[in-house]
Amino acid sequence: HEVLGLEYVSASLLRAGHQTKACQEKNAVLWTRAWRPDFVAFQVITGDQDRWGAVARAVKKEVPHIKTIFGGPHFLFFNKASQPEADIVIRGDAEESVLEAVEGRPWVDLKPIENLDSRAHPDRSLFYNEEFPGVRDNVIRNFIACQGCPHKCTYCFNSNDNWQEMVKGTNRLRYHSPEWIVDDVERTFSEWGGQIASFQDDIFGIDIKWLERFTNIYKRTKIPFFAQLRPHLITEDRVRLLKEAGVHIISFAIESGNEQTRLEFLDRNEPNALIRRGCEILHKNGVKFRMQNMLGIPVEDPLSDALETLRFNIDMKPTLSWCSILQAYPGTAIAKKVVAMGMVKSEEDLLPLVNATFFD
Repeated sequence: HEVLGLEYVSASLLRAGHQTKACQEKNAVLWTRAWRPDFVAFQVITGDQDRWGAVARAVKKEVPHIKTIFGGPHFLFFNKASQPEADIVIRGDAEESVLEAVEGRPWVDLKPIENLDSRAHPDRSLFYNEEFPGVRDNVIRNFIACQGCPHKCTYCFNSNDNWQEMVKGTNRLRYHSPEWIVDDVERTFSEWGGQIASFQDDIFGIDIKWLERFTNIYKRTKIPFFAQLRPHLITEDRVRLLKEAGVHIISFAIESGNEQTRLEFLDRNEPNALIRRGCEILHKNGVKFRMQNMLGIPVEDPLSDALETLRFNIDMKPTLSWCSILQAYPGTAIAKKVVAMGMVKSEEDLLPLVNATFFD
């Protein structure tokens, strides 16, 4: 995946007259020595903090005057003290905050950007170059139309009480206008090529009125796209709109084939009958779909739960079954449950068990 967050941040800095470059981890010291920037920045996912900390120390040793900026989801739950290599920590939306920081002005943490259309279009050139051939040559181009999610699944940061307090009073779902996002898609494919647009929204087109406007505009592009839904949103009218717009494949998570597991451990109140109905609608309309599943849920008999999930997938006949392993990130509701069950003594004990990617 291209890192959309950094592309938005880069675009904000470029619009203000600054210069940006991105490099792979192995080239960090070499590039810093050659380019001698004022700042070097790192986007950190929990599980990756030690790796990027080591890179930051190596860079500072080579270029002592440089200042380090750390941001990313890790710092929603861990403060600056958790990353001693950081001179500056940005928490939350960074497009405005990082600009204030690099220009020496105070900034406000965790201040959501309400008008997404006020942002510059993502700086695709940051990664579409010879330093990142895997991103540049990928036939998939990534976009995000809406930020936020109304649900609080136990394994997600949305289940964290502190996070809920941080975003209280703000718009939980922040949309780009259909006009803005379609313009971004057309710009990207015109300049860089590609075969499919991938919308990384947690849930695509929750607002049916927004989806109607999107469909009317997007269908002119004739670019197939990927979108993620929740089972209760797989309705005849929504699938019809997505198909008219040119959807290539829809993805949604069930996590477990067992209703009780979903409700008790994951806070997902979605009966199997509801999921079954959604799959029937997709099959009837000839829409491909991917069903996402999760192993390692701390139920009494994980193997039995996994086999039940497998059987349910076989029964639903998705185009693709996706499976990943539960990661109990400290600060989430599932982490509290794991501690309460006595599987670990504290949430801090979970930190070294978390990988930076659920593929590991």
